[in-house]
Amino acid sequence: MSTPAWTPLAASWTPAALEGELATLDGLTQRLAEGEEGIWIDRVLRREDFRPAADLPGNVWHAHMPPYGGSRHVFGLRFEVVADGEVLDPLDRENIPGKITAPLQELTEKGLSLRLPRGAEPPDVVRVSTFLSRGFAEDGAWRAVVEGKIGEGLAVWPGEETTIESPVPADAVLRFRIDGTAWDASTPPARFEVLLDGDLLFQEELDLSVGGDGLLREVDLPIDGLPRGRFTFRVRGAGGTTAFFAPTIGPKEIGSPGSRPWGDT
Repeated sequence: MSTPAWTPLAASWTPAALEGELATLDGLTQRLAEGEEGIWIDRVLRREDFRPAADLPGNVWHAHMPPYGGSRHVFGLRFEVVADGEVLDPLDRENIPGKITAPLQELTEKGLSLRLPRGAEPPDVVRVSTFLSRGFAEDGAWRAVVEGKIGEGLAVWPGEETTIESPVPADAVLRFRIDGTAWDASTPPARFEVLLDGDLLFQEELDLSVGGDGLLREVDLPIDGLPRGRFTFRVRGAGGTTAFFAPTIGPKEIGSPGSRPWGDT
């Protein structure tokens, strides 16, 4: 008995270069990250957006800013706050200087706080930027990144599609997981689609503010197989980070002795 074939479709795959403008949402703009696989998402705050934070000591001003990217600017790592062309240092609550000589910033789920020198007012314009990664290549496969989740997969974002050709064995299925995160509370749901030779095999809408459920999707493939099939993975929507994780062609029946990689026992 021949060993069942398993074909990981993310092997040797790399995302297409990001070009031009992806769809943007009100209040948010995006720009390509030079030399990196990803983009920066920018939100601009103006002086009139800030209010004195009366509950905090010192000259502190606060601007409400809806979290985007699942509060990525709080928990996920890479962001910067720029005012008057200068990147502001973060506020260290454990070591607040006795005298503030330059603005300090603190991002929380509630927005942006600026601790300013005595008597100073907020800058005219403050830009808050968050880096969104497409992922990275490792061990011959692409590792997609979605809100801190990293795994072998296809980093296909809303408005994009990618095509992969592969033989299709008889009695095979395509298995994968879908996941995504919103840039903003106003991000619309995304529709994940998979086509084989132009015919729709799978579609599902996902609320990006909630994200994926971690469940494996299983799609039947032509029962007699194909010498070579053209799979298209695409996501329709705007303003989000999405991926198909671990897309793999494998046998329909798994778990029985005849379908295990080590054969009959």
